[in-house]
Parts: sequence; C-alpha cells; structure tokens
Amino acid sequence: DVNINQQFIDFHQLTDSVNRHPTVLGNKISYDSVASFYNYPVGLTLPYRLNHLTFFFSALDWAAPHKIKYQYKIDGLDQQWSEPQAEPFADYRNIPPGEHILRIRAMSSTQKWGAPVEYRFRVRPPWWETTAAYLFYGLSAIGLIWLGINWRLRYMRLSYEKDTAETKARLAAEANEAKSNFLSTISHELRTPLTSIIGFAKINKKNLKEKVLPNIPDDHKKMKRSAQRNFSNLDIMIQEGQRLADLINELLDLSKIESGKVVWKMESVQPNDLIQHAINATSSLFTQKTEVELKTEIPSPLPSVSADQNRILQVLINLISNAVKFTESGQILIGVEDTKAQTEERVTFFVQDSGMGIPKNYLDQVFEKFKQVEDHQSGKPKGTGLGLPICKEILEAHRGEIWVESEEGKGSTFFFTLPTIEKEVI
Repeated sequence: DVNINQQFIDFHQLTDSVNRHPTVLGNKISYDSVASFYNYPVGLTLPYRLNHLTFFFSALDWAAPHKIKYQYKIDGLDQQWSEPQAEPFADYRNIPPGEHILRIRAMSSTQKWGAPVEYRFRVRPPWWETTAAYLFYGLSAIGLIWLGINWRLRYMRLSYEKDTAETKARLAAEANEAKSNFLSTISHELRTPLTSIIGFAKINKKNLKEKVLPNIPDDHKKMKRSAQRNFSNLDIMIQEGQRLADLINELLDLSKIESGKVVWKMESVQPNDLIQHAINATSSLFTQKTEVELKTEIPSPLPSVSADQNRILQVLINLISNAVKFTESGQILIGVEDTKAQTEERVTFFVQDSGMGIPKNYLDQVFEKFKQVEDHQSGKPKGTGLGLPICKEILEAHRGEIWVESEEGKGSTFFFTLPTIEKEVI
C-alpha cells in the first residue's frame, strides 16, 4: 500500500486511472493502472508538493511470522540498505523530483534475505525546475548579458560623446578666446598707424587743395591733371582708410562684447528719446539721399526700458544706416510699439525700409559675422558684415531679441525688443 502525505487513498475507487485525479490537498496524481489484489498504483507520478510517501508491505512465513525482518532503500537517496526491522513500512519525507526505485527485501527465520521487490514512481519537479523554466532562465541570462553589454557599450559611447563634446566645446572656447585676443591685439596695432595714415592723407589733401592747385598756371594742363588725379587718389585713400578704421573699431567692439569685458551702464530710458537721438545722429545720411523720406511712428505714452543708452543708440544707428544704404528711393519708417512676450512686458522697436530687400537665402545669415548682403547693382557687398552681429550681441546682453522680415525687391523690416522696467506707462 502507498499513503501520500500521510493520507490513505483507495486507488481502486478512483476512475479513469490513466488520467489525472484530484486527490490529496487539491493536487493531482497520475498512474497507469492499479495492481490486482493490491492497493498501489503502477507508474505513479506525483506533483512536487506530494513528496511524503509511506510504503506498507508484508512477507509470509507460516512457521515463524514474528521473526520476519525487512530492509529497504531508494536508489540514489540511500547509500545502503536500512537496518533490519520488524515494522512492515518505510516512511520517506521530502523526496526530491525525479525517477525513483524503491527496493524492499525480507528475511525469515532461515536468516537469508529474499530477492528484492522493486516499486517505481516519479515525482514531478516544480515549474521553476522544469526544462522550460531552465530554458527561460538561460534565455533570460543571455538577454541580461546582452542588455548589460549593450548598456555598457551605450554608456561608453555616451561617455565618449560627452567627453568629445566637452573637448570640442573647450577647444572652441579656447579658439574663440585666442581669436578674440588676436583680433584685439591686431586691431590695436593697426589702429595707431592707420590713424596716422588717414591724418597725413587729409593734411596732404588740404595742402594740395589750398596751396598747390591754385598756384598751377592754367597753361600747365598736364601738371594740373596730375595734381587733380593725386587729389582724387588722396580722397580715395581717406575713404578706404576710414572704412578700414570702422572695421577695426567694430572688431574691437565685438571682441569686447564676446569676452564679457564691456561694462554696461544700465539706466531708465524712454524709447522715444532713443529714437529721436538716433534720428539726429543719422540726419546727414538723409540729406545725401533726397529721394528717401524719413517717417516715424511712436505712440505715446510708452513704458521706460532699462538699457545702456549709448549701446542701444548704436543698434538704432546701425539699423537706420543700413536702411539708408540699401534704399535708393521711397521711405524709411522708424517706430516703436508696446508688446508682451510671455509674462514680461516688452517694447518692440522697428526700422522699415522700401529698399532692395534681402534674398531668402540670406535671411538666416544676416546676424552672422562677416555675412554681407550684396548690392544688386554693383554685385559687391556693402559694409563690413559686423554691424548686425554686434547689434545681436548688445541686445542679448539686454535680454532682448532681434530679427528681420524681408521680401526681395520690396524692402526689409528689422525688429528688436527690450524689456520694460515698470508696469505703469509714463
């Protein structure tokens, strides 16, 4: 007989013996058949929870039944036979999963052991010890190793990219600083001799005009033409020298702003005062272009802005000068309006012209250094290409913005904003 988990089971009363049957503690067992005349199943298979088995057995000796001894062992669990005993049962707890063979033998009064009887049964492993589970563990381990390798490679790649980016940023900063220092040094070195050249050219031009040309006799036409040509050449030297001086000054200005060496003198300024000062400073440009009309659009009242007045005047003068430079006829409108950007009150300035406009392929480049818009008539760029980048740097230092809207052949409008310093208008 076989008791499972210390419970008696009448296997003959179970039906459909080939399939599974609910028995002890709600678990299921399976077996092939039940032995004839005995209550034990053939080919018993148990779940891992039902691994406490008690086997009952008996042997016959009509002459001396009280002298019968028994021995048993389960292959793989017991190293040797059990001690001889008179009790006809064997109790095994926590039998591990696997195929097992129970061997039982008896000895009568003749003191000879009979041939062993074998009983085969099987305990199923828990799901976490099945082949499918071990396959899952293996695949999981491979997956984890793969993920670990990929994570490591990704970490190394990100670290490399970070180090590369930091190195590039550092090298770029060092290069930018070296460039700024170089430009600053060269600009300072060039400005002194250039000032002397322009000064002496102006003196020579004045002497030529006042002392040489009037004293040349009218009949010396060849000498007079030569003097006139020298006079024109000096005029060109002065103009080009002044243009080069402007470039040097702009380079120095940009270098100071980029290196953070500029001391900003912030104060409360009225937008209409800024525009009026800029118009006064550029009035001579409009006298040279009589076909260009200046108009203003300044609503009142307006809130004050916090700004370095001279620097914002520099921005306005640059924008007005560019507008005049690229407008042969029509009008230039200078204005300001009160707007809001997010939660901060802002004042927006604008300079609008009816000139040649900016081609679309230049719109994204006008605020880059040394990017110049060509004159459609001459095909040559006007200016140094540093004015607008300087304007951008100045406005960014004021927490402002600058942008342009333009259509080729219809003119351009440059906008820039400054934050106000008070909510009420004055």
